[in-house]
Amino acid sequence: MANANGFASACSDVIGREHVLDAPADLDHWARTTLHVGTRPCTIARPADTAAVQRVVALAAAHGLPVHPVSRGRNWGYGDVCAPHD
Repeated sequence: MANANGFASACSDVIGREHVLDAPADLDHWARTTLHVGTRPCTIARPADTAAVQRVVALAAAHGLPVHPVSRGRNWGYGDVCAPHD
């Protein structure tokens, strides 16, 4: 996605670099799946509080990117952490 790099940078500016994962090894880890075909995220944002979640969602919308929330329970009851699309 063309806006992914800008999104990662904007997230770093807004919620702190320590809350943004965009290194290839991190994205590979989050692309692991129990399904026959997985997806790969462009960025993992881990906001620390409700206000940070709101800022991340607004940034995603501004960059034209979908958001796939994952609970701390890893969503195992619903498949796994992979989004429906890259």
